[in-house]
Amino acid sequence: MYKALPFTRALILDLDEEKKTLTIADSGIGMNEEDLISHLGTIARSGTKSFLSQLSGDAKKDSNLIGQFGVASIAPSCLGPHRVVSRKAGEEQAWRWTSDGKSGFEIEPAERAAAGTTILLHFNEEGAPYANSWRLQEIVKKYSNHIAFPSS
Repeated sequence: MYKALPFTRALILDLDEEKKTLTIADSGIGMNEEDLISHLGTIARSGTKSFLSQLSGDAKKDSNLIGQFGVASIAPSCLGPHRVVSRKAGEEQAWRWTSDGKSGFEIEPAERAAAGTTILLHFNEEGAPYANSWRLQEIVKKYSNHIAFPSS
């Protein structure tokens, strides 16, 4: 028999325009150490490279911030260091994945009160235009208006 895990849906976007950072946090199923290793920083295996090569015009520009295939695929040219803290549902240990966006990544044990994932992105000078609340709202609306959300 399956054990039901407590779950309250949440997705939080927190933009700090002054520091040029974006924090994305959810209450999803999260990831453990193995998941972080296999899912982050693997652009070639994820299909992102192929997907991006097929885009053109505005779609190609806007694709820089679409986290369709994992955080490591979000516009590496627009980002400085980034960090992911995640705790997989049903597990007690959380993990921190960090990368400078250029030379690989490191993973270490971390603290997180509940299952889910928190991503901290630092925009570099090339990505600075995205560290703007109006621009972020425009991107979120453009890429999420078609998604149906349950009413409760």
